[in-house]
Amino acid sequence: MTHELRDLCRLVSADGTLDLQEIAMLWDYVQAQLEAVAAGLPRVLFDRLNAAWLDGRISTGEAFELLDLCSAVADGLSVDEYEDRLPACNTGSSQTFLSMPAEARPSFSRDDVLLFSYCDSSGRMTQRRVLFRSLDDGYMTAICLTRNASRTFRLDRITSEVVVANSGEVIGIDTASVFAGMPPKPTTRKPVKTIHDLCTVVLTGFELDEKHVLVEKMQRVGMQLRDGVSTRTSYLVTGQKPGPVKLEKAKALGVPIITAADLLDLISGM
Repeated sequence: MTHELRDLCRLVSADGTLDLQEIAMLWDYVQAQLEAVAAGLPRVLFDRLNAAWLDGRISTGEAFELLDLCSAVADGLSVDEYEDRLPACNTGSSQTFLSMPAEARPSFSRDDVLLFSYCDSSGRMTQRRVLFRSLDDGYMTAICLTRNASRTFRLDRITSEVVVANSGEVIGIDTASVFAGMPPKPTTRKPVKTIHDLCTVVLTGFELDEKHVLVEKMQRVGMQLRDGVSTRTSYLVTGQKPGPVKLEKAKALGVPIITAADLLDLISGM
């Protein structure tokens, strides 16, 4: 296991979530560094990435599994240590919840503030205060009031009673049953992003006319243009006079640096 892979996994899993751009960045890395994922837990990560990537879309369950793996790789765990850590997050009383009659289950409204303990992908217990939004297939979507950001939580990792701060109601039974009594998330959800939509590009060193042509071609295939280099950047595309700051930042973050010709090749392949 290389230090570079561990650092990358630590970087993408640091905030407790794994978005599509970060998964794309991981995929690009393991494809270019096959020797780093030849054995052990990195190989498991590679296999899961490959399986998740085949249909061009990442499910919530796949994203959570990849987050668990990234966190474990970042911690330098072996396959056995990774498998031993997983059950530690599944400490809820789900059998009790599932047996609870539907009519007896409490329900949450969209703007309820919920308090509960949660086991993250590293096995750490944290206290969460969230604004409930919706339920979908064993996962809860809510606004984290600490970070003021949308988060998705696995129901089987809520390890305590759930307190509804608005009313003071304490729900000390199976979390899965509580949420199972609620109507499903509305079907007017956003379209699932495909691999084409994941590609974010930063351009540097181009004349205005040349940049306009490249941007137009990118937009036709769904690529997204960004002004600055970040961990979510898929490629830094360089022209005749690339900016030194963007080049240095791309190198520091491991963002692939390509030419306009390389970009056009990517576009033609889409």
